[in-house]
Amino acid sequence: MDIQWPLVFYTLLGGLGVGTFVFVGISEWLGRFERTRLLASIVSLAAIAAGFVASLLHLGHPERGVNL
Repeated sequence: MDIQWPLVFYTLLGGLGVGTFVFVGISEWLGRFERTRLLASIVSLAAIAAGFVASLLHLGHPERGVNL
C-alpha cells in the first residue's frame, strides 16, 4: 500500500488552518497580538483552501467532491 500524498497534505493543511483560526479567535478574545491577526487570518484561509484542493485531488475527479 503506497502513501496517499493528497491525504497527507489535506490533514496537514487542515490542521494548520484550523489551529491558526483558533489562535486568531483566542487572540481576538484576549485583545492581544493585533499586528499578527490579519496575517494569521489570511494564512488560515489559504491553508483551509489548499487543504480543500488537496482533498479534491485525492478523489481523482473534482466533480465527485462537489457532487455534480
